Amino acid sequence: MSLRLRHAGLYHTATGVSISNIQYMGIGDVCRALYFVGMLASLHRLWKLDLSEVTFQSLESLENLPAVTKKKNGLFLFFNCDCFYGLFRMS
Repeated sequence: MSLRLRHAGLYHTATGVSISNIQYMGIGDVCRALYFVGMLASLHRLWKLDLSEVTFQSLESLENLPAVTKKKNGLFLFFNCDCFYGLFRMS
């Protein structure tokens, strides 16, 4: 069951009014975007980053990185598969 259908069902249970998926998206997506902007604004005010010591380096500094091991490649693949599974399971 998708989150949108679950939330629409909760809305129907609470108010007795049925809403379609399009109506929910018109309300829910806007509220979600406003909530996200509000969270970013509050984090910006609460968590001040000191970037005075950050320096830019040339891309040649990335040439001397150690080779990626099979274990790291496996962990990367597992993590991405887990993320995609979670995304598609919720939709």
